Amino acid sequence: MRVTEANVSPLTYASYGRVKTSDLKHDPDSIPNIFQKSTVTISGEAHMRQRLFHSDNPSYRLPSKILHPSALQSSSEPAVNFLTQGDRVVLSKIYKFAEEQGADLAYVDVLGYGLANYRASARFLSPLNNGQDLDSKGHMLSYRFTDKDTATIKRVLASDAIKTTELDQGFIKFAMNKDYSVMNHHDFEFMEKVINKFSAKGDESPLGARFATHTYVDKNYSVHASKETYKFKNGKAQVVDALLDLGRKAKGKTGASKQSASAPPETLKDILRRIIFKAMGSNFRNGLPSLADFLMRGRH
Repeated sequence: MRVTEANVSPLTYASYGRVKTSDLKHDPDSIPNIFQKSTVTISGEAHMRQRLFHSDNPSYRLPSKILHPSALQSSSEPAVNFLTQGDRVVLSKIYKFAEEQGADLAYVDVLGYGLANYRASARFLSPLNNGQDLDSKGHMLSYRFTDKDTATIKRVLASDAIKTTELDQGFIKFAMNKDYSVMNHHDFEFMEKVINKFSAKGDESPLGARFATHTYVDKNYSVHASKETYKFKNGKAQVVDALLDLGRKAKGKTGASKQSASAPPETLKDILRRIIFKAMGSNFRNGLPSLADFLMRGRH
């Protein structure tokens, strides 16, 4: 069949190079715009499944593990597997809330992975500010949150919302403890919003544009070095000046013992006195015998 403008559609005719596609007439509402942002919403649970467990199958039974109380080390299982059912429910709610507010869901991702790591391995972590971290010059290092984060933490921990929030209180306190979380911590302002929202308070204030794009801030903490210098002795860091004092005292005791051990030699007078006193039945330390003792010895 010969392709003519009369016996085929305009779009087919255009594909044969007879007309330009720009010349085609069409109703703009009749053709969907594939570049238009989708208005389809995904449930909070679906976000939780996709973003934390990488599963798009709503029928897939998510793995669930419980860390045994007597476990001596963290498991090789993915940390998200240790999220409790309650954790998964509240995270699903937070995903839904964040999406409705137009927030970057990466904020919830960080919160979810932090909660998962808390469940999986928090008990095996050693505190950071333990008095054992020295720099190359021997100064003791300590780590703190920024002043801004410290103010937010104090506000959250003193609030009524933390008592009723659906987010685990143990996790909140752990995440806000500088000894465990200072080097890799959450956005505390976002956490505060979540804590208030999912509490008896039910804060309805919007998240705002502040959380539209997630930004990771590297080294969002401060490091302080002590004025004193330290050295390790018997597995513990001790102030260098204190070690010097201990050394002086030890040296002093050694010197005193040597001095007593090398007392000056006896003179001839001392030797004669010792011999006489010994012959008289006394000794050098007790001093001279009494006259009565001397007379009594003369009668024997």
